[in-house]
Amino acid sequence: MKSSIPLNFGDKKSSDFSFSHQTGDGGYECALHWHDCFEIFEVKGEPMKIALEDGEYELSRGDIAVFVPRALHGVRSLGKSYDNYVLGYTEGVIYSSEISSINMKYLAPFRYGRVKSFVVTANDPSALSISESLVLLRKTARDKSDMRELVVRSEILRVHAELYRISSTSSAVNTELSEYLMNAEEYIRRHISEDISPRDIADALHISYSHLARILKNNLATSAVEFINEMKISAAEQMMITDKTLRITDIAYSLGYDSPSYFTRKFKEIKGQSPSEFRKMLKLL
Repeated sequence: MKSSIPLNFGDKKSSDFSFSHQTGDGGYECALHWHDCFEIFEVKGEPMKIALEDGEYELSRGDIAVFVPRALHGVRSLGKSYDNYVLGYTEGVIYSSEISSINMKYLAPFRYGRVKSFVVTANDPSALSISESLVLLRKTARDKSDMRELVVRSEILRVHAELYRISSTSSAVNTELSEYLMNAEEYIRRHISEDISPRDIADALHISYSHLARILKNNLATSAVEFINEMKISAAEQMMITDKTLRITDIAYSLGYDSPSYFTRKFKEIKGQSPSEFRKMLKLL
């Protein structure tokens, strides 16, 4: 299913950030899901187990899991009680049309640098910095002052700066490239049910097909066709989570694939398992 951290803070009913302190006795489990925001999950008590696309990981006290937007993940407790801090914030906190386009580069490693969800262990200096921000956010959640939102946003920026520092060492993408790719993504999302060609995207971006091909090959080591397929297969994955009754053939056709067998082959190439195997995995969670 699609899930989302309820984006509220204190008395706010709708926002682009949230913070919660989760505690309780007995088991805790959040099934495999995804959402459109960053989620920072810190274990404050007994160990927890997280499930990511590439396997399961055990988190001890002080460890922090970073779930990037639109990435599948799940969480369950391993002890008799649980105690966790959870921060959620949307990409809009970092960059939106009202914020300088320079800030796009701070989202680029997660969107286009192929940075997946990851764990920051308690002995990592970044974990201490992030943990300090989460402690302050917990305190701020009870604060009724007029400056509360400003303090929250400043701490979120501190947290994201740590994530960017960690990720950018292995994946950096410049601002101009970010803008091209954001626009390409938006075009594919709007036409996800169609048989999109690379030239359609190039025309929408007002660049030549050869320029688009160079951008993708030189920076992401992929082709325009594969870029389209990755987004479509991600959409298929989300459809199967949301509605387990959908037939794989119907999913393929709804995403503009003329051949269900081609869709199945691309799904396995990108996700490492066939659609039917992915669906069986969901039943076990």
